[in-house]
Amino acid sequence: MKEKKDNKAKKKKKDRLSVRQIKVLEYLGMFLYLTPSQFFRLGLDRNRGNFQTNVTNYLKEKGYIDLITPTEQGEYENIYYITEEGAKELVRLSPEIQYESLKIPSKKNYSWGSTYYWHSKYEIDCYIECYLSSMEQGIRILDYDLEIERNAEGGRSKLTSIAIGNARLDPDAIFMIETVKGNKLYAFELERRDNRTHYQLDEKVWKHVEALNSKAISPYYNHLKGHRILFVCEQENTRDYIIDFLKDHVENSLNWFLFKTLDEVVPIKKEEVPAIIENGIVIKKKTKGPVLFSDDPKFWKGDPDAITKAQAEKRNFFENWTAINGEKVPMF
Repeated sequence: MKEKKDNKAKKKKKDRLSVRQIKVLEYLGMFLYLTPSQFFRLGLDRNRGNFQTNVTNYLKEKGYIDLITPTEQGEYENIYYITEEGAKELVRLSPEIQYESLKIPSKKNYSWGSTYYWHSKYEIDCYIECYLSSMEQGIRILDYDLEIERNAEGGRSKLTSIAIGNARLDPDAIFMIETVKGNKLYAFELERRDNRTHYQLDEKVWKHVEALNSKAISPYYNHLKGHRILFVCEQENTRDYIIDFLKDHVENSLNWFLFKTLDEVVPIKKEEVPAIIENGIVIKKKTKGPVLFSDDPKFWKGDPDAITKAQAEKRNFFENWTAINGEKVPMF
């Protein structure tokens, strides 16, 4: 009799989700989709094999998460997302989380083919960097809608789609943060590669100008003031073209458009490995302490100047945006 009770107790304990497993559900409900490298960036996947066996595989077996496996060859990772059952379990375990606030996608709602994979992944990477900076600085993210989100009915309507006259503006993200200066609203655009024609870029910028002048985005977020537009460009010449276009064609745009290159926001280089500094020694893949990234060999050898440079250049999503006059400015 006692043995049966012990077995039941063991089974109950085994079925109980760990803190790390709950955190995976929470992050998936927040970011919509995540890859193993993104879990790593969020501090969860420090031991890839252990993480897959004890966390993602277990949650998938329970039906709490599912994954999309890219069929194309190349450097593509599995993409994980939370299921309806996982969302319900998360709300049960964390009553402070509202079911309606969770992002619960479906494989049928969005394609992760090779055409969209990197753009979608970098969209979420930028969201992650915004989130990490917000946690470090105590800045609250009030809303963060992604272009790859679809409406609640599972259709193809983009969550960020905004009507401007007879046309529509579809930013890659729209988000609002709470600062000491009040709530700030942003439209976010990720320009990958350099394959857009100048006409396409011009058209996109004009739509943003029209939306800005009419405050088209603000009513969707109960925001009384206007918004700012953030462009993250993979290529510097794309950024420079948009800045020159604004200078030549749009008056009073200085305070409304801000720019960064993709590598100023997202750690995308293979050589970049998370590290911390302990007593002047660079240590890779630690779970505690401020995380730094560098592809400078001198950094890994503990060169003081290289360490100081890496610390000074530590990524902060909210700082060091380029205004159209070339100055480095904060977002707010």
